[in-house]
Amino acid sequence: MKVQHLPKDSHIPALCYHHVIPENAPIKTGFEDHPFSVTITRFEKQMQRLADSGYRPILPEALLQVIKGQRSADEEKKGKPVLITFDDGWQNNYHYAMPVLRAFGFVATIFVIAGRIGEPDYMTLEQVAQLAEEGFGIESHTCNHRPLQPLEDTEVEIELGKSRQILEDVTQKQIEFISYPHGSYSKRVINSCRRVGYKAAFSSDFGYATASSHEFRLPRLMIKKGHSLEYFESVCAGDNLISRKAMLLDFAKKRIMKSMGVTVYNRLYRLRNNLKSD
Repeated sequence: MKVQHLPKDSHIPALCYHHVIPENAPIKTGFEDHPFSVTITRFEKQMQRLADSGYRPILPEALLQVIKGQRSADEEKKGKPVLITFDDGWQNNYHYAMPVLRAFGFVATIFVIAGRIGEPDYMTLEQVAQLAEEGFGIESHTCNHRPLQPLEDTEVEIELGKSRQILEDVTQKQIEFISYPHGSYSKRVINSCRRVGYKAAFSSDFGYATASSHEFRLPRLMIKKGHSLEYFESVCAGDNLISRKAMLLDFAKKRIMKSMGVTVYNRLYRLRNNLKSD
């Protein structure tokens, strides 16, 4: 079958969510003020915008096929590809986000912190296994959510390899993709990912997947509490002005993080946003 390479000016948005929470719940979830929380209603409206705009959610393996030109032209006609991802593996993803995605017939990928499965607020083994069985992507967010760049190679490979083994035991499927905790990575970390057997990795760098994307530096669009629907629609479409502003902010963040170190940066970020954990 003839394949069609992704045009050079084409881009694929990969959305990154963390928390999806109910509005006005009688019992507080503890994530109401988190900068990466969105309400169920806002999440539903965002998914509706994707559907109305002709987007077709895909999984990481399909993304690699698209950017490498291994996806058929007929498949491309089914809609504009987009990735919907969730970092950490929170219970609220299972209870509030997944039902919305099922209603739209959308797939998504959850990057799970393997060492926290079953802990308070995180998904259980049974929930992770169920989502994998349903066809949702389950991939690695390491074992303990430690920033990888400062770690020694042996520590990095333990985080990468142990999480992969745990998740493969839970899902009975191969785990081939990873999301870097705290967006922390380096050339050493990338080499470790390759040695452990991952196919690609997702960062928290702002940007879009294109034909020239590095498979171990795949960028994403962080979806935050304060984003309007207009912003959401524009950033998914690759609006030039919004993209340039976001790239400048992302560049500034990286410079600050590099100057003070990821550990200090994360500590100050949690204090500023009154967050109890990472």
